[in-house]
Formats: sequence, structure tokens, C-alpha cells
Amino acid sequence: MTDDNHVLKVRIDRRRFLSLTMASAAMGALGLAPRLNAAQEIQTRPIPRSGERIPIVGMGSYVTFDVAQEPELLDQRTEVLRAFFAAGGGLIDSSPMYSSSEAAIGHCLDRLGMPNGLFSATKVWTWLAAQGDDQMRESRTLWGVPRFDLMQVHNLLSWKEHLRTIRNDREAGRVLVAPRPLHHHPVVGQHPRVVGHQEGLPLRGD
Repeated sequence: MTDDNHVLKVRIDRRRFLSLTMASAAMGALGLAPRLNAAQEIQTRPIPRSGERIPIVGMGSYVTFDVAQEPELLDQRTEVLRAFFAAGGGLIDSSPMYSSSEAAIGHCLDRLGMPNGLFSATKVWTWLAAQGDDQMRESRTLWGVPRFDLMQVHNLLSWKEHLRTIRNDREAGRVLVAPRPLHHHPVVGQHPRVVGHQEGLPLRGD
């Protein structure tokens, strides 16, 4: 499969998912959607730092929310998130890498009145460590939130410097949870120094 075919397949699959979600939202508005019962209770897991429990399935935004300049598509995404929160969802993940997705998320959240169940997660994505703080501030503005529940380092770009900034933001109340080690990540797996740094262990040679 060529890269172009792969991208097309991803777009089609995501479009189909959004269509199904919109259909579910419409059924809910008509009172036709099935309701969750005790046996279908949403599965959650606790956040290590706070103990807060969040659903194990969240909402990604790569490609699907890159629609900030399209009013009709923004309206559709707003209804997708309305259905998502109505069904008990909470975690939304994004990144500055995802073009206009953060702006679209902020628009939708504003339209929905900033739902109480939101668990906001995004990333810092720049090689230039000095730009990390400004980028994270811009993300807060785009989302319309005073803090992020989770801030991550996308693709481990300048990870060491960005982790310092994230931890400073955590101490200042602008981030709730700093990144935890991703042992399964191929880069981390090849570089135990990254894992050691994230766990607060001494780094040999530093």
C-alpha cells in the first residue's frame, strides 16, 4: 500500500466513524439511542498523580478536527463532542502538529460551555526548546483552558528541555500531570537515559 493510499484509507475510516457518531447523536436527540445499563458501565482508570478516574477510551483529533476554517464541519465536530460527553467521554487529545485541530477543539468546547468532564491532553512539538513555553501558552489559548490536565512531548523533540518546562508549569498550576515514561516507544526503548530522566533517576554521564 502506498503512503497516499494509506492516508486515503485513514481519512475514509475516520469519516465513517464521524458519520456513525453523528448518527448516534441524532438518535439520542430523538430518544432512540440505547441507554447504558449497569452491565455496560464505562470502564475507567485512575490518574496516578491525582487519583481521578477517566474513561479508558478518549477522543483523538489528528486529521478529523483539522477543520477550523470550515463552519459546517465545525458544527459537525461540535455535535460529535456533544455526543461524546453525553456518553460519558472526557479525554480529548491533540497537538500543535495537528494543524488547526486545537483551534477547532477550542471552538467546540466553547459552544458546549466547557463540559465539566473534560480531561484535556495535548503536546509540545518543537525542536527549539526556547519556543516550548510560548507554544504551550498558545495551546491553552486555543483550547480556552487555564491549564492542561496532561502535557506531553510529541515525538520526544528536545524532550529533556521540554520536560523541565512542563514540570515548571505543573508547579505553577498550568499542568496537572507531567509525562510518564513510554517504555514501549522505540526511541525510549533504545535510550534508557530518557526513561531514567523521566523517572527522576540519575543519568550516567550527566
